[in-house]
Amino acid sequence: MKKYLPAVFFPLIIIIVSCSSGDTQVPVDTSGITIAEPLLNCDSAVLADYNTGTILFEKNSDLLIPPASMTKLVVNYIVFKEIEKGTVTLDDLVPVDRESDFRNQPPRSSLMFIEEGQTVTLRECLIGLAIPSGNDAAVAVAKYISGDVDTFIKRMNFEMKNLGLEKTVFTDTSGYSEHNLTTASEFLKVIPCKQCGKDLDLFPGSIADFHSLASFSYPVKANYFENGKSVYGTIVQYNHNELVGRVEGVDGLKTGYIDESGFNVSLTAERDGMRLVSVIMGSRADTPKEARKRGGFDAAVLLSYGFNRFKTVEINPEMDEKRIRVWNSREKYADLEFPESVKVTVPAEELGSLTYRFELNEPLTAPVERGDYAGRLNIYSSAEVIKSYPVIIADNIGKGNLFNMMIDEGAVFFKYGIFVKN
Repeated sequence: MKKYLPAVFFPLIIIIVSCSSGDTQVPVDTSGITIAEPLLNCDSAVLADYNTGTILFEKNSDLLIPPASMTKLVVNYIVFKEIEKGTVTLDDLVPVDRESDFRNQPPRSSLMFIEEGQTVTLRECLIGLAIPSGNDAAVAVAKYISGDVDTFIKRMNFEMKNLGLEKTVFTDTSGYSEHNLTTASEFLKVIPCKQCGKDLDLFPGSIADFHSLASFSYPVKANYFENGKSVYGTIVQYNHNELVGRVEGVDGLKTGYIDESGFNVSLTAERDGMRLVSVIMGSRADTPKEARKRGGFDAAVLLSYGFNRFKTVEINPEMDEKRIRVWNSREKYADLEFPESVKVTVPAEELGSLTYRFELNEPLTAPVERGDYAGRLNIYSSAEVIKSYPVIIADNIGKGNLFNMMIDEGAVFFKYGIFVKN
């Protein structure tokens, strides 16, 4: 792509078109309705839209706090990566040895109650992680995936660094230790989110088949030893995430509590086609039960704020001509590529102010290649850019002949006030 020397300052050519909504109608009159930000009891929180990744609320979101049993979502994340690669399946049998036996877990552990020598599938272990939050299941899965727990912990930290989590560190697979550390803003990246590249569709059934279940019974007949015995027999445990089924739309993901962190919860909820994701950490009280109540209250308030204050709309940007003039070329024009549909999440009262602009790098001179940057598509709300997308060249265009170049250089000078540098 040719460079040029400015003779006089000339701004970018801006094409301004009105915002058009897709499936969701954008009201012009919003009547100035606003909803106050919630006052939360917890130490830290973050709320985002699942589809757009837009952060809707933050409170001390970079505060380091032990994640407690939310750690098990990282175990779940690694398992699904292995399933995606084809190295394991949900029907695989997971060996249960002495180390993963429930009787050898730390005091006050939440348990799936797996026993050494039992027959248990990976699917059952993932349910055991999600519903009763079994520390024993976390050990068994770690050993099955990586051979030993220490190697799996290294894998956990490696995967988190790959996700860009710089402050997050794990020292065990269950979250029992206070030396596990993360922040609400970083842990949000562990939760499936389209904008983070971890779409729920990439983990089929992870919500419906695991996190949103009301209860889990273990062991059942298929898990028993050959003599048909187990220490306690079948135990029915209910979802540790008490928000599921109680707060509208909540269908996951994971709670956690240790004394050092208080109550934590990472959750996702959907109402009227809008899905939100959130991490709430450090809900504290004199007892674990009271801490859970405070955390649950914060979660309900934060979700209500998100669903009532914000709206996600689809914009289908259009240009009069989906092309750009290429000077010093024989072809004259190059086609442009940009997103045909974008979704943005804004406060409901700002819907009427949405506009978009194509800001193109003109004049553009040959040669240009497919994929070259040609400008940006900016989405504005109240004159502020809220989303930006690249506009790129769709064609390969070479230089024109000497006559073309001489004509175009004169035209560029008179149109833009600059000399083209050949």
